[in-house]
Amino acid sequence: WGNMIHPTHEHACCSNDTRFISAGGSWTGAGTGTGNMSQIYYCSLASAGNLFYFGDLTTDYSDDPAVCSNTTRAIIAGGHNASTTLLNNIQYITIATLGNALNFGSLSRRRVCAAGCSSPTYGVISGGSNGGHEGQLPVLALIEYVKIATTGSAGNWGNLTVIRNDHASVSDHTYGIIAGGYNGGDVTGMDSMEYITFSTIGNAATFGDLGSHKYGCAGTSNCHGGVT
Repeated sequence: WGNMIHPTHEHACCSNDTRFISAGGSWTGAGTGTGNMSQIYYCSLASAGNLFYFGDLTTDYSDDPAVCSNTTRAIIAGGHNASTTLLNNIQYITIATLGNALNFGSLSRRRVCAAGCSSPTYGVISGGSNGGHEGQLPVLALIEYVKIATTGSAGNWGNLTVIRNDHASVSDHTYGIIAGGYNGGDVTGMDSMEYITFSTIGNAATFGDLGSHKYGCAGTSNCHGGVT
């Protein structure tokens, strides 16, 4: 397809119908707090090519901030900064307009390695670690949400069926699927999946199983299915 500006991992990625967005991340080792990046990059989905500079986050990020988006906005939440301080701030960009991220609100808990999914109305942040990188305890079962069109702090959605972080999440307009991840005890990761229904605030329910145990995974979806 093309190249990123820098070799990058643990960055937040999302898209709308026309643009792919990559925000933050690190040039160096996982959880070290060094080499963190505040840059946001983008490319057009209509044609293959390299990424271009979009703007900057409000702070430097690493360790998988959660991200979700609709056709208008991308929401970036949590993560940790260059001093490895866990963050609970939420910021956003307008995908159609190049520029720096702006403050959106706050999560109720500081967290890294959470996962985000979205409908046209809601952005939902699930799981993550409140203790540090990847599997460091405590791992959370908490689900929070924002209304993407309206800035403000996250509200409580419910709970996952199990604690998990470093997991994947995908969605269509009706369901959000949360899959895999690490629960602080299973060194091979988990193979379970669960789901939420965007029309009803409440706890997640069991969905099924992945074909293998995994954590540190990513997910993507269209209106027909999800891949992790």
